Amino acid sequence: MSTLNPYYYLYKIRMSSQKVKEGTLFLNKEQLEKFNFQIGQKLELVVGFTTLSVSIMEQDFDNTLAIFYLSPNIYTKLIYYQGEALCLTYFSPTTIVLGITLAIITSPKTFKKISKSKVLRARALLALKKGIVFYCICQNSVDQTNNILEAFILDSKNNLWVKKRLPPPQVFYTRSFFTRKHFLDKLWINSVHFFDKWSIYQALSSCPDTASFQPQTDLLSLDNLADFLQKYKFVFIKIIYGRCGCQVVRVEKNNKHFFCKSGGKKIKVQRFQSLNGLYKYVKNTLGSNLIIQQGISLKRLNNHPFDMRVLVQKNINGQWHLTAVSLRIAKPQAIVTNVAQGAKEVVLTPPDKLPWLSWEKLWEYSLKSLASLERKFGPLGEVGLDIALDMEGRLWLLEANSHPSSKGYLEAAPKEVCNQIFGLPLDYAKYLVHNKYKSQS
Repeated sequence: MSTLNPYYYLYKIRMSSQKVKEGTLFLNKEQLEKFNFQIGQKLELVVGFTTLSVSIMEQDFDNTLAIFYLSPNIYTKLIYYQGEALCLTYFSPTTIVLGITLAIITSPKTFKKISKSKVLRARALLALKKGIVFYCICQNSVDQTNNILEAFILDSKNNLWVKKRLPPPQVFYTRSFFTRKHFLDKLWINSVHFFDKWSIYQALSSCPDTASFQPQTDLLSLDNLADFLQKYKFVFIKIIYGRCGCQVVRVEKNNKHFFCKSGGKKIKVQRFQSLNGLYKYVKNTLGSNLIIQQGISLKRLNNHPFDMRVLVQKNINGQWHLTAVSLRIAKPQAIVTNVAQGAKEVVLTPPDKLPWLSWEKLWEYSLKSLASLERKFGPLGEVGLDIALDMEGRLWLLEANSHPSSKGYLEAAPKEVCNQIFGLPLDYAKYLVHNKYKSQS
């Protein structure tokens, strides 16, 4: 008999030729011993979307540990099962859970052109290897009347995307905007869709361990602009909900004039003779909901300013794991370090050498930041922390992202690193489902 834990296997369901009146799960002797089940025992068998009530009977026609047989009268109820191998997520004397169902939420644009997304294909293929039912949806997928989702799922036989109407999953993985109010009873990789910059600052500044982690920040007003420019050599003004380095300007005072700079690939400079003129320009250019932030002089690599996108993800044990660090190396005069604005990206993982920094120090800093964010926003499973080193070697948390971009990793990281980056959210989803059933037992 195999000594491996039954959780290490992927399981397939097949239909038995034995016809019985009662819905029956046929197990061989080794399976009965592994799961500590008794003949005649009744339990719930969860296979992906479908929950079946079954009674256990012994079979002696197949001694394979990783194949379960169902009686024909119950097998035909597996209308969503396509014969794929499924992970064992949970078992107890009353329940077996095979596979988890996980829906990744993409933008409507990506959803329409799903065949062109290398990242989604990589995620889906990895999910198949892990025995997870993985499918893609978007904000427009929801049919509230029938509680069904229009989805794309990768066919396990030919690896082609197939459009289907599927039930809501056990776990949602948010990568784009999605209305949650109809699915509040479901599990989520991140309990909040989006971090705005002001809420992040409030979260960190309210905790003693992280109160000094971020540059001084406030909501933009004319008085605050004047005050910050008195205190600091330069400041940044950002829209609260901005991404990819868009809608960010750097402001400084030089003699009698004020300068407003923006851009990464191309630098745009505006000069103003009055603070009022500068303030009106910023409001007209960036709009409302703005913050003002103390400027940080970034450490440089070969005269290029850089910061770090630190990707932290929870693993199958629900523990944080520092997966990768992306050095974002900007042009010498760039205002922002985002790759979308022309910065170069270099992906590092332990034990690669970090510039002027140890992995231990970065990990400790990241854990404290995550603890403050979870106190504010609730449980999280994946976060991108934008961390900078200043000229004196001090760490600063510039921003946090609740659905960090993954496209760059596919292009810049080795395959084994990509598998970990794309695989950890799948593992964490399994952890969430396992814990839900465990708490109900």
